[in-house]
Amino acid sequence: MSQHDLGGGVKVTDLSITTRFVGAPAARLVMPDPIFPEVKGSLRYASGPNQNATTVGQTAMGATATMKINGRNFAVGFKQVIFFKFHTLLYAGRKNSDGSIEETSTGLNTRFFLDCAANDNLQSPWAPFYLPRKIAPNGTAISFDIPDQPAGKARLQRRNSKRDRLNYLVSFRQSCEFVTYVVVEHTNGKHIPLEGFAWVYNHEIDVTWAKGEPEIASNSGTCRFDRKIDDLRAGQPQFDILANKGLTGADTIVTKFNQAMFATLNGQPSADYSITEFDNYSENITQDLQAKTPKAV
Repeated sequence: MSQHDLGGGVKVTDLSITTRFVGAPAARLVMPDPIFPEVKGSLRYASGPNQNATTVGQTAMGATATMKINGRNFAVGFKQVIFFKFHTLLYAGRKNSDGSIEETSTGLNTRFFLDCAANDNLQSPWAPFYLPRKIAPNGTAISFDIPDQPAGKARLQRRNSKRDRLNYLVSFRQSCEFVTYVVVEHTNGKHIPLEGFAWVYNHEIDVTWAKGEPEIASNSGTCRFDRKIDDLRAGQPQFDILANKGLTGADTIVTKFNQAMFATLNGQPSADYSITEFDNYSENITQDLQAKTPKAV
């Protein structure tokens, strides 16, 4: 347990953070999928084995903080920063002349963003905290959680407009790192990061096709604790995001990613996401298919 001096005679005491990481990433096919009625279905992926998990101890990552503030009442909670590395989907036609498609994040890659839980409308009204803050009563122990489970879905098919042929999902790759911190909101509005931990999520899925039917050939990845952190300082991008009280839901990775993806899907230019069609198999897709046995499509 640790202590932190907030100044003015106010101290945080008995701060403890317990983390829990559950199992390996999951992947499944949904066919048909009402979300994508125009295509075969979808690949659903999650960073934990239970794709419907929502609570600590069931989600891929979960943490519980306990602490006491002596001096006055303060708002407290977890805040989280993501270092977004990449997100890539590769599609290939049945044969080289049917073309291929690379769908990938671009300008978002290798950047830090605020990360908050999102509601069903993909909004985070409690930002910049990951979940709604809690009030820590003066001199009374308080406990609060952060359950997180990166997850998503991808179309199994896309039509290559250059060739007017269906292209089939053959691989999915995603990688990111997180810093999760306990943060106190001072009565003057200042956000004070105390301590936390880093964790990583990587996921690789390969899909093979036979007679127009998909099968998950491999599903590998990790969602794991990396290290405890208690030495972030002003000037470091993670600290500056955690200490920034003015960030909103519009600044989160969920909003940034989905705005870029949906803009690209609607044919609007985006510096953060791209869907590139090729007349034949691209170099990346050629290498991907050569690594698969049997042939993917």
